[in-house]
Amino acid sequence: MRPLGPLFLAAALFACDEATPTTAESTGGTPAGDDKAAGEAADPGSKDLLSSAGYKADCIDCDPDGPNALTQLGLRGEFWKVNDRWQVAYLMRSDTRVQMQDLPLQAEVPGTLADAGFVVLDFKVQARGTASIGGRERETATLAITQGRAQGSVSRLITAENELAVSEVVERMELVLDDLLRPVSVTSYSGPRGDFPNGLTMQLDPRQVVRSLEPSFPYVVPNAYLHAEKKPLPELPEALAAIAQATRPGYRDVQYYHFDLDGRGTDSSEQVYWAAGDPWPFLVETPNALGVLVAR
Repeated sequence: MRPLGPLFLAAALFACDEATPTTAESTGGTPAGDDKAAGEAADPGSKDLLSSAGYKADCIDCDPDGPNALTQLGLRGEFWKVNDRWQVAYLMRSDTRVQMQDLPLQAEVPGTLADAGFVVLDFKVQARGTASIGGRERETATLAITQGRAQGSVSRLITAENELAVSEVVERMELVLDDLLRPVSVTSYSGPRGDFPNGLTMQLDPRQVVRSLEPSFPYVVPNAYLHAEKKPLPELPEALAAIAQATRPGYRDVQYYHFDLDGRGTDSSEQVYWAAGDPWPFLVETPNALGVLVAR
């Protein structure tokens, strides 16, 4: 497994101008914080005018008094439960400055898709809790994110030669989201070479876009909106297409809810293709990486 080079380790994890670091609770539950600031945030369905991505990360037009976002979007009947888990394989881009375009065009532009390799991340629902956002009490889930190892047929495609190791400084991330996919907090746990073995927590404004600016953990909280069209996946780069086929044979024949942020903000930050019944999108494209759900 090759370590990520300086290109991938240079950026900060979040654009968090208003975030406040605190010491993480050791219980794995929702970190304590000042809910008042979150409650005074703008309408959860409104446009985040301060975001260069145009819209914040969540279900943009979900009813704040309605059921969880996964139910409102028609994806599944319930919010994540403790011990739900999934795995995502990310094909890293070599040039993170290239803005997202349609996948077929992106694949044709020399140098925009990397031979950099894959990062495999495990997601696990560590805990459930509640948080008050906008004066409304919502359920929350704490997602633990760690380096993963490809399993089964995918392990024959992602090998030590093309797999990238995540940061040697950050060992684990814990991301707290409410059930409308709005961010509450993020906690970084460092490994032996880091400074925060007990965790460093940053409380997040629910208006913030949760960005993937630390590509050693290239996750993104997917944006979504009601009444999305169902579409097949676009053409994938060859290496990622092989993984998608190994994960979901016949994936090209499946219809996915397509959440396309083109036209919804000044600079699109992602494309999301989510199959009904899955806990996480089958495909997410960001400026830094292309991620495919490989285990669920």
